[in-house]
Formats: sequence, structure tokens, C-alpha cells
Amino acid sequence: MRDIFTSIKRTPYQSLAAFLVLFFTLLLSTVLFIALRFLNGLIKYTETLPQVT
Repeated sequence: MRDIFTSIKRTPYQSLAAFLVLFFTLLLSTVLFIALRFLNGLIKYTETLPQVT
């Protein structure tokens, strides 16, 4: 049983890599969410403008 727990431990580089993957995933998803909200608001605003004929 002790061998299982010692083999699960990570090196500091693996821990840093896992943290960076999670950080950049959350950062990019937040940026994507904000950009989509902004573009959605921009489209709704342009749809309310009167048509130019």
C-alpha cells in the first residue's frame, strides 16, 4: 500500500505544469467568455439601429 502512495507523488515540475495548464485553461475560457459577451452586446446594439436604405 505504501508503494502506491509514493508512486502517485509528483515532482515539482509536474506540479508546476499541472498548475499552469489549469491556470491557462481558466484564463482562456474567461477571456473567451468576456469576448463573446461583448460581441453579443455589440450585435444586439447594431440590430437596434435604424436601417440605412
